[in-house]
Amino acid sequence: MTQQYLDLEKNVPVHVFPKAQKEVDRYWKWCHIWKGITLVALVSVILANVMGLVGITSALMVPTYFLALASMAIYIGYRVKYSKKWKNFLLKECNPGKELSVLWALLPKTSCVKSNLWSRHFYNVGITLFYAGRREDAEKIFPLFVKYCPDASGEFKYELLRMTIAFEQNNEQQLQRSCDRLRQLEMMVKPKGKFWTLYQDRLRYPMLIQLEKSGQYEELYHIWQQTGNRQHSRLAEVVRQFHLYRAAEAMGNAELAEQHKRYVLTYGGTLWYRTYVE
Repeated sequence: MTQQYLDLEKNVPVHVFPKAQKEVDRYWKWCHIWKGITLVALVSVILANVMGLVGITSALMVPTYFLALASMAIYIGYRVKYSKKWKNFLLKECNPGKELSVLWALLPKTSCVKSNLWSRHFYNVGITLFYAGRREDAEKIFPLFVKYCPDASGEFKYELLRMTIAFEQNNEQQLQRSCDRLRQLEMMVKPKGKFWTLYQDRLRYPMLIQLEKSGQYEELYHIWQQTGNRQHSRLAEVVRQFHLYRAAEAMGNAELAEQHKRYVLTYGGTLWYRTYVE
């Protein structure tokens, strides 16, 4: 176990479901098996090449080479399969409790202490706690970012998480501070993929807060409506439908509000958004 995990476990209590622990243990066992087969096969190929150079027959070199490629492909495919499955606990099932359980079963087995890796872990844990409605626990992740991920990449993810929480707290001052800092960090970090999409979305938060505070609910509704599901996940759509519901309710359009509310109730799983609209 790394010190990062020990500090995380000390600050944030999470229940690990026995099923999740068993699945993670099995996952790591097979990862080690396929890595071992790949390593043995690659070493055999290297030795076969050396033997070939000195005139010793190496008839097994070709099948051993293919065994190495096959075992490597199986190993990579195995990891991708489980990574996608576990991410979907949150992204598709909207069940942050299951996601947290898997994270807490996985993280003790992480031996790498690189800042870039742990800034991702801290962000994933923090955002999952937030979606579970555990905002105070999510905020306990911030000191861990400062302690273990002081570089620009770590601070970038720190500010993304802080903006997410500040937005739901209507903390306009914190939103603007984080927004300004994110713009500075973006030039250094040059985020890609998921974090680029999150960055672009978060930059709109101060404007959305202003529209709500000034009572421009129709404009607010229109913006959420035009946003679309940029992250292409059920989780992101539930969040969008939740904000459409709140805007429609503020507009006094009960029929429209009920339509968005039904979506959140149907697909919201155990997210705090669903609890809010119940």
